[in-house]
Amino acid sequence: MPRHKILWVIALLVSTIFLLPNLSLSAQERRTALVIGNGSYKSAPLRNPVNDAEDMAKTLRKLGFTVIHKQNAIQREMEALIRKFGKQLRKGGVGLFYYAGHGFQVNGINYIIPLDAEIREETDVKYEAVDARRVLDAMYNAGNDLNIVILDACRDNPLARGFRSGSSGLARMDAPKGTIVAYSTSPGKLAFDGKGRNSPYTAALVDYMDDPGLTIEQVFKKCRRRIDRATNGKQIPWESTSLTGDFYFSTKGKDNRFSEEQAKLERERREFEQAKAEFERQRKKSEKQEVYVANLSQKPEYSQPSSSSVREIFPWIDIVNNDMWGTLSAEKKSKVFRGYMSELAQTPEWQELNGDQKFKVTQGILMEGGLGKLSVKTFPSRSTVRILNIRPKFSQGMVLLAGSYHVEVSKTDYKTKKMWVKLGSGESKQLEIRLEQLHASIQPTPTYIPPSSTSNVLKKDGIYVAYDNGIVKDTKTGLEWKTGPDENTNWNEANSWVQSLNLDGGSWRMPTMNELIGLYKKGMGDRNMTPLLKTTGWWVWSGETKGYSARDFSFHNGYRYWDPHYDKINYRAFAVRSRNDAGRADQLQASVQNNTPVIHPTSTSNVIKRDGIYVAYANGIVKDTARSLEWIAGPDRNTDWYEAKAWVQSLNLDGGGWRMPTTDELKGLYKKDLGSHNLTSLLLNTTSEYLWVWSGETKGSSAAIPAAWHFFFYNGYGGWDYRSASASRRAFAVRSRRGG
Repeated sequence: MPRHKILWVIALLVSTIFLLPNLSLSAQERRTALVIGNGSYKSAPLRNPVNDAEDMAKTLRKLGFTVIHKQNAIQREMEALIRKFGKQLRKGGVGLFYYAGHGFQVNGINYIIPLDAEIREETDVKYEAVDARRVLDAMYNAGNDLNIVILDACRDNPLARGFRSGSSGLARMDAPKGTIVAYSTSPGKLAFDGKGRNSPYTAALVDYMDDPGLTIEQVFKKCRRRIDRATNGKQIPWESTSLTGDFYFSTKGKDNRFSEEQAKLERERREFEQAKAEFERQRKKSEKQEVYVANLSQKPEYSQPSSSSVREIFPWIDIVNNDMWGTLSAEKKSKVFRGYMSELAQTPEWQELNGDQKFKVTQGILMEGGLGKLSVKTFPSRSTVRILNIRPKFSQGMVLLAGSYHVEVSKTDYKTKKMWVKLGSGESKQLEIRLEQLHASIQPTPTYIPPSSTSNVLKKDGIYVAYDNGIVKDTKTGLEWKTGPDENTNWNEANSWVQSLNLDGGSWRMPTMNELIGLYKKGMGDRNMTPLLKTTGWWVWSGETKGYSARDFSFHNGYRYWDPHYDKINYRAFAVRSRNDAGRADQLQASVQNNTPVIHPTSTSNVIKRDGIYVAYANGIVKDTARSLEWIAGPDRNTDWYEAKAWVQSLNLDGGGWRMPTTDELKGLYKKDLGSHNLTSLLLNTTSEYLWVWSGETKGSSAAIPAAWHFFFYNGYGGWDYRSASASRRAFAVRSRRGG
């Protein structure tokens, strides 16, 4: 193949990789869709879902989606398709899930109904149906750029009308970051199946999705107007979104500058694919490729797994020798490398290499491009890592130009560490940085330690003592344990059980991972723990959560896992309390009875900044000198109420005594036009455009829809919301103080 044509292909590859990402989710983005239509139910069949799914799949293929399409799926098939869909999303790009058929809510949880579901009463639903959150979990775990969920699933089901919860339609689901969830009607309402070929909602969608130049929000808005008029206001489609950029289903044929640019890029993409295919056919005949292989094999840093496999590798050496390479910034070189490796990883030759061979080939490619890879392992985990002398945000395995980098690692309650790191060409460097914990300058206030349970002792097993009320005490750590029902239990059920437990004075909570690890003793009993804790399960839930997952501990092998909240087979609930926990609870109870607040000493950590009545300390505490309150902001991530509570309970900073705030205390923080979110900037620890903060006030239980009160700092209003809601929600902790 002529040299000039090879360089033209490479130049187009480079331009394609670093120009296209600058547009809003362009047509070049990888697009993957899962489309399911269920209509042939034994009871309450539906006429249109199969047609709806067929027409939606056809439309999505026209719009560049790779579509997985299934009609009349049973439960096992639906779950397998969702897993397959999630794996494909890990390649990146845009993911879309569409479902048409029966769907309803039970206790605030949405379920989509397989064809083989046998639902005779409300309790059958969670075993026979598919939890809609399973789709969100697959998308969350894939970590792709943007996701779309479309549920045309609120069609009338005679069975659901008899459920004790009395809820029709679907419940609202908060869209995780980078996701839009669209419903054919508003929460709790029913949608029409339609008298024609399609439901009104899907008919409108397939019409408007193909309109060029419409953002996704505009498509749904046009659908809403059309269906509102067609049904005389009886059906109003609804969306929940956390998108930050623009997405276009179609941009073809629109006479404006953006569409022209999109069309041009699409033509270039097709030309590139054609040129690449031609190159693939010709490269085996290229004598220069043989020279390239021979040259690489002479380099000691590069390992040639086999001559035949290396001959098939796209010529990276031609990319870095191209004049364009020298003009690229470090960030764009990194993008070119990632795009190249993505292409390479899809070749059969690459997939035949073992791990060691892949590593050595990657090292050679990095070296030729003057690049290196940097990873940072931190102690404690989840510390924040920044590279101070470059603009891009750090990510593990980050590809950088060879050179020196100023690395900063920080975490609340720990001393920040900074260091310069030299990264060589072709080097894959992993740093291990351990932070030193900050200690409060005052000793924690001694707390009352109550006596252990005074119930009759039934049995002893080394350091463990079992009482006749079911409590098992660890005399070494001072922890007291109670096992939950010996039945399959998901995380939400475990959390509800622990919250409802008032045995022997209460103060029970879900265990931390370290506390569960402390129970594990290889070979002890039949579950590698004291037999006084009676259970037939292998996994026990902890209180640690992120997104739609929670951490659990396996007493089978001593390993820790992150698993979806809805998993329950062989999972169990344990409750734990420490004698200090109980002491705090007794102290708080006494303070309520005496109408006197529990007072804690003022933080004596160094003052770093003041803002009117607020004072910020080096340990992260912010003091309100007018109201005698001390505050600390929780992690800057979407946080549901259960996660907020668990974080506050685990907070032992500066002597402890932290709790969730009351509504009045949150109202006291609100000051219109103060800072960017109507509260002091000393306390603000969020990148979210909007800010809700959870209070400790709740209503409902596992038998009803559990709700908690939160405060909206955008307008100063509060309200009840599902405890499972997390979008733009944050956790704050507060305590009363003395002195200062």
